[in-house]
Amino acid sequence: MFQSPLLTVPLVLLVGFLAIRLIQINPQRVDLNRKISNLENQLKETEELIQELEENAGYYQSDTYKEMQARLKFDLIKPGEKVIYIYENSSDVEASSSAEPEHKKEKSFFGKLFEYVTGD
Repeated sequence: MFQSPLLTVPLVLLVGFLAIRLIQINPQRVDLNRKISNLENQLKETEELIQELEENAGYYQSDTYKEMQARLKFDLIKPGEKVIYIYENSSDVEASSSAEPEHKKEKSFFGKLFEYVTGD
């Protein structure tokens, strides 16, 4: 079969053509495989994000979260609770103390002692 030049020459040409096409297609195949891998990673990250958001959705709808947001945004407190303000700058303290009514301002130790003794 391979002794006939009429059959051998076309077969060699066909094999050569297929080898050249394979060499030309290989970089495209590698590029497509890389893109598939990137898309699979993106899909995995998106699925993880969806799962995390679904888990957080339950928390954001809970009464605990709603209560915390009401406390933070609207300065709500429960009866009997006391609020402590912490200021980072001394200018914040001066501004808030001047904005407070006179009866709400912090009294000195002796002023508190006098109130305690007199019962005011």
